[in-house]
Amino acid sequence: MSKDKIKLIKKARVYPNPAGKDVFLRKYRKKSSASRYTGWDMLRSQIRYIRMPVWIVSLLALIVAVTGLSYDGNVLFAAAAMMPFVSGIAVLESFRAGRFGLSEMEGVTLISGRGILFTRVVCVGIVHIALLLILTVLIDTKEGYGLTMTGSILTIPYLISSVVNMEIERTEFGRKSALPGLAVSALTAISVILAKEQEVIFSYGYRAFWYMLTAALVVMELREIGKMFKMEENYAWNLR
Repeated sequence: MSKDKIKLIKKARVYPNPAGKDVFLRKYRKKSSASRYTGWDMLRSQIRYIRMPVWIVSLLALIVAVTGLSYDGNVLFAAAAMMPFVSGIAVLESFRAGRFGLSEMEGVTLISGRGILFTRVVCVGIVHIALLLILTVLIDTKEGYGLTMTGSILTIPYLISSVVNMEIERTEFGRKSALPGLAVSALTAISVILAKEQEVIFSYGYRAFWYMLTAALVVMELREIGKMFKMEENYAWNLR
C-alpha cells in the first residue's frame, strides 16, 4: 500500500473521545446482552475457537505414555520430548489473532480482549494441567523417579517452550511465521532426548536443582501470561 493511501486512511479514521469512554461503555452494557453472557458461554465459545491440533497433540502425548508403558523403553523422556510441542502449539493458537492482524478487532467485540485471552488460557491450561498430572501418575507407576521428579521432568520442557515461544510471538518476526516457534519446540525436544543419556544429572543429589528450576519456570510462565493480558492497554482506544 502506498504512503499516500496510508495517510488518507489515517485521516479518515475517527477515534472515540476518551473523555466519554466510561459513559459510552456503561450505556452500551445496559443496552446489550453482555450481562447475560456467562462464564460458561465464554468457555464454550473459546473451546470452539481453539483448533484441533492443540487437542490432537495433547492426546498424542497421552497415547505415547500409555503405549510406552507396555514396553521396556524409557517412556518418561519420550513423553517429555513431546511436551514442548504441546505448549508450543498452544502458544501459537493463543496468538493466532495477532498473526492475522485481528487482535485489536478481537479486543473490541462483545467480550474484552483481556476476557477472551483469559478464557482461552483457562481452556488450554486446564487441559494441559490435567494432562501433566495424568502423565505423571501413569509414568511414575513404571519409572523409579518418584512423583515430584517425574512431574518436573515433564513440566520443565513444557514451560521452557511456552515461555520462549511467548517472547518470540511478541516480535515482528514471530508474528509473521509459525516456524520460529516450532523450531524452539523442536530444539527443546532434542535437548530432552540428549539429556536422557546423562542419567547422573537426574539422580537424587540433583533433585533440588530441578525443583528450583521448575519453580523458576512457573514464575516466568505466570509473568508471560501477565504480559499477554496487558496487551489490551496498547490499543489505540486507550492511548488517545
